[in-house]
Amino acid sequence: MLTYHSRAIRILMTKRACGWWPRIQRIWITTGISATVVFVTWSLLAYRASGPARDALVSDDRVEVTRGAHHWTFQAREGAPRIGLLFYPGALVNPVAYAPLLRAVAAAGFPAVLVQVPRRAALGGAEGAEPLIRGIDATRTLDGVGSWVVAGHSRGGEIASRLARTNAPRSSGSRSSAHRTPAISASRPVVCR
Repeated sequence: MLTYHSRAIRILMTKRACGWWPRIQRIWITTGISATVVFVTWSLLAYRASGPARDALVSDDRVEVTRGAHHWTFQAREGAPRIGLLFYPGALVNPVAYAPLLRAVAAAGFPAVLVQVPRRAALGGAEGAEPLIRGIDATRTLDGVGSWVVAGHSRGGEIASRLARTNAPRSSGSRSSAHRTPAISASRPVVCR
């Protein structure tokens, strides 16, 4: 049997509990939204291409840079190389960030192709055949190249190893860098002619 005092205490406790729960919910929701905004902002800033990377997309007297539907081609203006580099960017990274690297490869005399992966390889963009088809189509733009070294950074390395396994682009080897190195690139290079 409840006395007056125990009933009053129970009513006060119920009111306090009802008062605290909405506050806790608001704190969790505010924290979650704030964390999401901070993460998205950080992602947009951290994975963007720098000024020098964008400058590397401009042709000069040594390297010709052309933009395809889903790729950039870097090719030395002189020479007829027989081996080229097909490169896939890492997940979420703006592919333009890799332009200085591929420009240097082209300046050394080897044509290089930078493939743009759907959705920057996030949310399933690296899965399926689409990134592989884009790479194969990109290699067909350079007729004089007989063999390709297929490479990538992080998630792009995983795509590169899948492409090298298909033997589609006449690949001479596979190379992956960073954290997600698949087993195929850790072993000997894949030779396809």
